[in-house]
Amino acid sequence: MIELPHGGHRIYFDAYAEKRYFYSDSHDGFRTWTAPVELPGLSGTVRHVTVLPEPAGTQ
Repeated sequence: MIELPHGGHRIYFDAYAEKRYFYSDSHDGFRTWTAPVELPGLSGTVRHVTVLPEPAGTQ
């Protein structure tokens, strides 16, 4: 889970057996979450990742 730059939090999770990876955001203190969004372009062999923010202006 990471804190988003403009508030809220994002959690990353998987359906590992199906080789699919998702994220969902909360902007109300973890009470509700957005519908899962699938992360494109991952190989299906991703395990135990770390998420680091990119420097401003590189996105």
